Amino acid sequence: MASEFKFTVDINFNLSTFSDAEVPLRDIAEKIITEAKENIRMQRSPDGTSFTPLAPSTLKYKRRKGYPNWALEAKGIMYNALHVYKLGENEFAVGVIARGSPRRDLVAMIHQEMGASPKKVLRPFLGINSDIKIWASNRIKRWIGKQLKESVPKRLRITLS
Repeated sequence: MASEFKFTVDINFNLSTFSDAEVPLRDIAEKIITEAKENIRMQRSPDGTSFTPLAPSTLKYKRRKGYPNWALEAKGIMYNALHVYKLGENEFAVGVIARGSPRRDLVAMIHQEMGASPKKVLRPFLGINSDIKIWASNRIKRWIGKQLKESVPKRLRITLS
């Protein structure tokens, strides 16, 4: 006695492409750079606190050289060296290009992490504050919504006998 069993499953779904997030990730990295440049212009850290004022001797030196009287700005090399690096697929970093003498990536590290001599004064300018986190989250949400809206309808039929 032979028995027969047949079962069919139809699944309708939308297929979204989430593998290429380069556009929103680059946008977020660019936003971080824009904020870092604004931090230098406004003389503040990412958390909103003001930079420690320059020492009188530094101000005297800057006036003599004709440089602006604020921190992290002389010839504009540091400001212009802020850069977005593409590391790989869906992977970006932000940092400072190794240009100038002394190299601005090293000067940035001193101001950002080690502190400028002789008093080890920190003047962090590169970072992510709560406003950037909210903006980045909203940017990713908009991208996901667009991916879902543009998803392709698919139908999958499975028949088991």
